[in-house]
Amino acid sequence: MRDLGDSLGISLHTARSAYQVLAEEGLLRVRLGKKARIAALPSDISSVSFSDDYILRVRELIVDGFLQGRRADDLHRLLDQEMGALAERGARLDGKDSS
Repeated sequence: MRDLGDSLGISLHTARSAYQVLAEEGLLRVRLGKKARIAALPSDISSVSFSDDYILRVRELIVDGFLQGRRADDLHRLLDQEMGALAERGARLDGKDSS
């Protein structure tokens, strides 16, 4: 958790909270004194449900974007861009060459 926080520039508390949310959603297995592990995902990833709080947060961001005059394709592009940036950062953290 500390390494994640340091690499992303977030506090240990924020990283710990993220781990807890992922564990509660069944996406991560966390055991005291052991490394966190990704939980086995169902073969049909669409069956993974999001918490109501998560959905509301995403909805609020979408509405904020629309209120700022953004179009749906702008929001999609921003999401794709941020997902790509996180994937790139993750590859660098894993020591993998992104080229």
